[in-house]
Amino acid sequence: MPRQVPLTSRRFEGVVVRDGAPVLSADRHQSTRPVGKRFCVPLFVWVCLCWLTSGLPAEDFIEGFEGDTPTWRFLRHSSQAKVLQQVCSNDNARTGQKSESLVIETFPNDQPVELIYKLPAAVRFDELKSSVWVWSDHPGIQAVVRVQLPNQIDPRTGQALVFSVFGDIHGGGGQWQRLEIDLSDRAYKETMRRVRSDLSRRVGTNKLNEQGAFVDQMSLHLATVQKVRWNIRIDDLELSPVVPPQANSLQEGESTQRIPPRVRIGDDRVLLDGQPFFPLIIPYHGESTETLAHSSVNVIWVPDYTDRALLDQLSDAGLGVMATPPQPDFETATPDMVGLLPFNSSTDPILLWMLDVQIPSSRLQQASAWAEMVRDADRQRSRPIMADVMGKEREFHRELSLVGASRAILHTSKTPQNYAATLEHRQRMALPGKPIFTLITTEPAEELLASRPARSTAPIVEPEQIWMQTNIALAAGYKGIGYLSFHSLESTEPGTEERRLAIELANYQIRLLEPWLATAKVLQQARVQVAQDKKSSQRSPLLSRWDVRPGSEDLSPAGIAARQIQATVLECDQGLMVLVNWLEDNAQYQPGRMCAKDVRILVNRDVVQACEMTTTGLHLHTLGLTRVAGGTEVLIKDLNQSTVILIANDNQAKDALNSQIARVRPMVSEAWSNLARAKLERVRDVHHQLVQLAPPVTNAEPVLREASQLADQAQKAHESGRFGEVERLARSSMAYLRDLQQTHWKIATGRETSPSASPHTICFQTLPDHWRMKEALKKSTHVSDNLLKSGNFDDTDAVFVSWRKTSDLPENASISATALLVGPPENSCLQLNAVMARGRTIAGTLEQSPVTMASPAFTVSAGDIIRVQGRIQIRKPLESTTDGLLIYDSLVGTTGALRFTEPTAHGSWQDFEFYREVAHSGEMRIFFELKGLGNVWLDDLRVTATQVDGPEKSPNNEPPEPRRLPTNEGK
Repeated sequence: MPRQVPLTSRRFEGVVVRDGAPVLSADRHQSTRPVGKRFCVPLFVWVCLCWLTSGLPAEDFIEGFEGDTPTWRFLRHSSQAKVLQQVCSNDNARTGQKSESLVIETFPNDQPVELIYKLPAAVRFDELKSSVWVWSDHPGIQAVVRVQLPNQIDPRTGQALVFSVFGDIHGGGGQWQRLEIDLSDRAYKETMRRVRSDLSRRVGTNKLNEQGAFVDQMSLHLATVQKVRWNIRIDDLELSPVVPPQANSLQEGESTQRIPPRVRIGDDRVLLDGQPFFPLIIPYHGESTETLAHSSVNVIWVPDYTDRALLDQLSDAGLGVMATPPQPDFETATPDMVGLLPFNSSTDPILLWMLDVQIPSSRLQQASAWAEMVRDADRQRSRPIMADVMGKEREFHRELSLVGASRAILHTSKTPQNYAATLEHRQRMALPGKPIFTLITTEPAEELLASRPARSTAPIVEPEQIWMQTNIALAAGYKGIGYLSFHSLESTEPGTEERRLAIELANYQIRLLEPWLATAKVLQQARVQVAQDKKSSQRSPLLSRWDVRPGSEDLSPAGIAARQIQATVLECDQGLMVLVNWLEDNAQYQPGRMCAKDVRILVNRDVVQACEMTTTGLHLHTLGLTRVAGGTEVLIKDLNQSTVILIANDNQAKDALNSQIARVRPMVSEAWSNLARAKLERVRDVHHQLVQLAPPVTNAEPVLREASQLADQAQKAHESGRFGEVERLARSSMAYLRDLQQTHWKIATGRETSPSASPHTICFQTLPDHWRMKEALKKSTHVSDNLLKSGNFDDTDAVFVSWRKTSDLPENASISATALLVGPPENSCLQLNAVMARGRTIAGTLEQSPVTMASPAFTVSAGDIIRVQGRIQIRKPLESTTDGLLIYDSLVGTTGALRFTEPTAHGSWQDFEFYREVAHSGEMRIFFELKGLGNVWLDDLRVTATQVDGPEKSPNNEPPEPRRLPTNEGK
């Protein structure tokens, strides 16, 4: 650990002055450096300096690298250079017992390679000295310090101006050398001339406000002229005297006192003001504070952290605030050349900093540098920093307070079971003991909307799909949920009211369970059985139903339901909680009825009493408990999509929960009643359209009548104050509607390769457009020839010239990935192959795609319907992947991909087909992306365009503006 030597022990002329009296100096490795006449400062200069810095204490900073954890951060600006070893070594320390030892490999003509060390911020003045001792077997290591001008904005970045002061260069030769950076007035003036000249050349001005300049970082730059394997040792870093710059950097009237953060993170939980806290986040889109508060979210993600009026307005309404801090432009400047101004009291309402969403693992270095800059700028308040990432969760978690792992599955070929497995895997990949959050989808993906013709119907996310995602995240032990949205909760677009009410009801349940969920740890996945066992009379009396495991060949409704219902047992401070979720196949497109009676769950604990929790009450009579071998069988008499079972340690927890439910029951009841009515009206409208376009659904009208009657009963129960009945009635009404919706959807998708094969079978709302497209295809006689001539893979030259192969794997990966043409020349097919090197294994799933093949581009016109056909063969299951092989196009992207993970029937060829409606004229490509290990074969790819005789095409062929979240512009 670094040793900080108070400057009240300053040395003058070979002695130490302590409390006004001269004393002998101590040994360097105890408290001070060796006594010597290295520099001499008149006493009156020191007095003046203290006065100029408002009496701030000054210290010598000395780092002897005696700890066990390496402290230098490796920063590379390319994918080649790498650290082969970094340890605190007992070998060859210059002084003391240890030094920091590194082995680094660099390559010729590479981008800069740096080692970064964070210094305590120190005001730059004439006496400031900075040095470090370095041992190296190669020449070319240069010591550099970073200087910030907190009162000067860099016109290129909009942030505080930072620049480097370059020091000595190591001569190599396998010896220790002291590298010093000259920060004296004379050298500093030379540096400032360079900075002014550079600024004038770039932006046309050389005026600088140098007031408050301070040093905050040292770096070692490694030359990259040739391939070098560097052996480096670092010891005895010094910066003295350190005069803290806070008073110089803060605005007039700002306090320098540290403010404890309201949100703290640790031990796999989030705390707000010392109490368990479960963040429920939504982006701000101009809604009133009343609407936001009514939705029961507790954190609002604002687009502008400097909008003090909005921050105060939200804070006054009792809403927490999350904001995105300024993002440095790493494309034009390296991290050591950029910095952030300190955040002042105007940001006090902000609880959390959110960097960005879907940060790829390749941006780990930039995210780490950005987070470090935010921490520097937020030293007084030290608020948690969070980000949503795509891979390397553990590495990101080391740099961030809170990491998000998210995956969009709605309206795609990714299943709910796949989603649950992914969240569980990402949770395991995170840093143990630190919580993780997720962002769930509440609106259709931008790619789906951008690829749809203007006259088509926009997809809608069903309320049950929002609940399905939240339930899966809670069951995976996630400690925060964000609702991704691009439109206001006050919008008048179809489905907005249902979205708002679904979010509101999900939040009510989570906030009621907040003390439980905020402290929950996943214990086990409990076994599930559904309905009575018809073979119970044939079992031995010594066997229970739990001694017989139902096989996957059981295709009865009860057998299928048992495999789809997930029961997760979590341990909380208040007791056990069992989250029961129905992960129905294809619910990412259109959920079905998802109702069952007599659902049994085996909990491997002795349970004396349990209750079923709904948003309108705690219920004992809905459950049955039976002691069996191996634990307790919990009987849920009536399951509708999901439920929560609480096994409290004592009555105090139940009493507190009952009290909270009583307070919110009227609002919850109203939300349930309104949601059932809103969904009924929308489903009825789409059904009436389908009556004119699609094959008839038997008993559709009786189903609608039953749903309507239940919705009416829910409304009357609410109006009469019978709040406890409303949720049950509303859920029953919605179950009838889901049944009708799924029946329509199954008719439309019956002959398709996948529901993603048509742009209009991805949800119930767009089914009328599907039948209109089918009718247009029947009527049209204008069908093009094959737009992809090389799609049969018989013309070897055409394939190798026009198709493009790419791989996301690093060069040194232990996976061999190929794309080959196999078979006789006159009847070839494309083979994609990825295999692990002999003797190597992989844990979990691959994060990078081993191989992708992209077709040549072909021209498409707005209004045309594109039909893509081909054949695929998979002989063995694809491994180390949940996605398998993706087949998709450039119009919709991977959101609309067909997915193949299992062998095709009998390992033979299988046909595939999908359609796309062209919204904007341009070019189109087809992609085959292998996401795991194995072999696939593809052949007979054919693409045709059908010109539709119909309504006049929209004259606007430009794609719409992308929708935005509250992150920084221009990223």
